[in-house]
Formats: sequence, C-alpha cells, structure tokens
Amino acid sequence: MRKIRLVPDEPFYNDVDVTVYDVTEGKEKKRAVIKLEYARVDVEPFQKQGLTLDQVMIKYAERLDLLLKVYLAGEYEITEGRDQVMEILRENLSRYFK
Repeated sequence: MRKIRLVPDEPFYNDVDVTVYDVTEGKEKKRAVIKLEYARVDVEPFQKQGLTLDQVMIKYAERLDLLLKVYLAGEYEITEGRDQVMEILRENLSRYFK
C-alpha cells in the first residue's frame, strides 16, 4: 500500500491545487497535482439537489479519493495533509451555504 502526503498550494478564490507526494519507504516522490474547484458553477449542481454543506463536503472527499485512486492506480493511505485540504474546501464552500 502506498503512503502519500497531500500538500495544498495557496488557495485561489475558485480552486486549489494539491500536490500528491508518494512517501512510501521514506522516499518522497511527486506523483501528481490535483486541482479541486469550488467556484459557484461547481457548487450549484449540489445546491440544486438540496445538499447541505456537510453533504457537499462528503462529495468532495469522495471526489478526492477517486482522483487519488486513478492517479495512484491502487491502494493508498494518506499520512499527512488531508485535514488541511478539507479545511480549505470547507472554508471556501461555506460562502455558498449562508
């Protein structure tokens, strides 16, 4: 199982880039950069479904997990950075749920 670390860049108003590092066996290797978008146009479909902020956060977590699975082509464990990424998402998505 791969061990990965997520490092978000400074978030923009509509998105954040997250660098994915493979840290398996203590060696760090950059594997991918994932862009997570949270502009109004990205959030409106969820709002039209009547989803709450917490439900949208679950959707974004699922999307992140799916992207990681595709990029890493297998099982993985996030050792660092997931909470930071999710906090950035919550902070930026919350403006649409006031």
